[in-house]
Amino acid sequence: MPDNTEQFVRPDDSEDSEEFVAETKEKYKRSREHSGPWKKRTRKAQDYYAGRQWTDQEREKLESQGKAAVVMNRIKPRVSAVVGMEINNRQELRYQPREQNDELIVQLLNKASEWTRDQAETEDHETEQFQDMVISGMGWSSTMMDYGDNPDGIAMVERRNPLAYDWDPDARQANLTDMEFYFYSQDVTKDQFKDMGFPISKASGGALGITNLWEQEEHKPHDAENAKNYPTRVPMAGADRKERGGPLKKVRLVRMEYVERVTRWRVQLPDGTTRIVDPEDTDDLSGMAIGLGYAGLQFEEFDERLPLRSGGVDVAEGRLLVLPYVQQMEKRYRRAWFSGDELLEDKLAPCPFSFTDHCMTGWRDETEGTFFGMVEGLIDPQEWSNKFLSQAIYIYTVNPKGGVILKRRAIENPQEFENKYAAPDAVQWARDDANLKEDILERRPGQYPTDLDKLTAFAIDSLPAIDGLTPETMGQVSRDQPGILENMRKQASMTILAPLFNAKRRYHKRQGRALLHYISQYFTDSQLSRIVGHPIPPELLQKLRDMDARNYDVIVDDAPSSPNAKEYNLNILMEFIRQAPQIAGALTPILIKNTPLDIDTQNEVVKAIEQFTKPEATPQGQAAIKQIEQLTKENTGLKSKTAIEAAKLAAKMHTENEKLGQAEEELAMQDDLERDRLEQDFNLKILELAQERDLALMEMENNLDIAKQQPTGASND
Repeated sequence: MPDNTEQFVRPDDSEDSEEFVAETKEKYKRSREHSGPWKKRTRKAQDYYAGRQWTDQEREKLESQGKAAVVMNRIKPRVSAVVGMEINNRQELRYQPREQNDELIVQLLNKASEWTRDQAETEDHETEQFQDMVISGMGWSSTMMDYGDNPDGIAMVERRNPLAYDWDPDARQANLTDMEFYFYSQDVTKDQFKDMGFPISKASGGALGITNLWEQEEHKPHDAENAKNYPTRVPMAGADRKERGGPLKKVRLVRMEYVERVTRWRVQLPDGTTRIVDPEDTDDLSGMAIGLGYAGLQFEEFDERLPLRSGGVDVAEGRLLVLPYVQQMEKRYRRAWFSGDELLEDKLAPCPFSFTDHCMTGWRDETEGTFFGMVEGLIDPQEWSNKFLSQAIYIYTVNPKGGVILKRRAIENPQEFENKYAAPDAVQWARDDANLKEDILERRPGQYPTDLDKLTAFAIDSLPAIDGLTPETMGQVSRDQPGILENMRKQASMTILAPLFNAKRRYHKRQGRALLHYISQYFTDSQLSRIVGHPIPPELLQKLRDMDARNYDVIVDDAPSSPNAKEYNLNILMEFIRQAPQIAGALTPILIKNTPLDIDTQNEVVKAIEQFTKPEATPQGQAAIKQIEQLTKENTGLKSKTAIEAAKLAAKMHTENEKLGQAEEELAMQDDLERDRLEQDFNLKILELAQERDLALMEMENNLDIAKQQPTGASND
């Protein structure tokens, strides 16, 4: 198992290093011109955060006018509030496999990640990086293997000064995920330079045409030819040379990491699988073809318009194996070091699919192509509140007496009068022939500008209107109000600041993939075994070494050490217990792990609870177990007796049901007979009535016929 990153890189084999250096100098120049205005604003934002809110020229001017350079730093507590939110909602990496058979590897990776982040104090470095982003809009950190304190190595994450970076001017995505290159500049001692493996003869105080890292006006074009004439406070490094009156101690180093795209072929093998190969290195495939009985190998680029030829093709030399391929471009990450105009080293980066440095970005300035943080918008109200307050203090200081205007003949000793009466600027001498009503005339105090207080209050009140931090978030509410209202207003601030926390979450995902690669490739077998606490099977270690980190999902969850996460989890678990009290015992260990107790205390409490809940742990528990066994036997006998009685009862109920069924059948037959008798009686009655009706009709017809046959005369008489 390799134990250092050098075995994972190879020297650059390019012969045209001069052309490469020239192209790099042009990129460096463009990058510094692009980042120059941003660095200027960043230095100002950092000064305002630290309380340096007056320039030297402004202070001198105020002192000459007798005014105080007042600084009421309202920016720092607002930045600290946002950083405090990040600390209370810290996140940790969680690796989740795409397939279930990778669960053991993921468990190993999660434990290794927790161990290395704890050993390297990664959370603290990421908090400082987050603070840089809040102040300036960009926060940088480096992920690298370090062997200084641990011979086996540890994956370190260190915060870097954002002013030391110059990045791809064409990068526009959040966290600069689309950048093709970046530069990191640093000044090191000669001993450090030699420890890095570079020859001291190539040490220089400048790099790539730039001699001044911090004071150079980056937004101005650079002239590499006249770089030696640039003003600098970092001396040129050399053997015994001296410059500007002092010995040379510092060496300027510039590290460039860049993306190199190389051509690769995705080849389809005879068994239907695919392999990505270098077009310049196909010896292994040629050996495979010969092993299959072919004379050689022939590649054909796949074209969907043409039929795919598989198998072999006959040529004069024999039968060749035909392998179709698709051309694609592969990204490789490389690292180059420069001092002066010398290329010191150009190798593959330690991680094959990620830069060493990762960035968090704030809000995007689309016009400039840069990013800005929270402080930039607070500078103007902070600046004006300082100026208004300084002016108000000056007016209050000068106006109490207002001063006097007098003629010289009015007093004998003017100097003594000035010293005793008021400050020097409170006395104004007039000529003896001045048109004054009195020889000594007291000046009226100037009227205090009423709008000055309004302007000062407006400048101060503009701060929360700009950054969105409510008084509840700052802890500055002095009135009593419902807790739900306070939480809603805190949540409103979190919503406004969500882009900053989303940038940190996105950073975790990308940096987590790089950390996964370091763990799987650079951690030794014994080191991983000590981390998990038991030996790891060789087949699992081999699978870990062979895996591709990009095949895994990286999920970012709230860390168990986060107070907010603990409170949130506790509330959810308590709600479960209120809804289902019977599960309280099962959830007790989980509840303990989500309390603010330290880890050792949590483990001791959980063990005590588990020991207490084991019945066999005490004599009382053993007696209870015997009693439970006896009750179980009795319960079994009762169940058997009950089953017999239930069977008898069921048989009796069956007999009664049969009798009841016969009775019901007899009643049904009687009902049917009675119904038939009634129907017959009804039909007979209907017939009798019909006959009576017919006889009555016949009688009526006979009477009508007799009446018609009687003589008409008789009728008239």
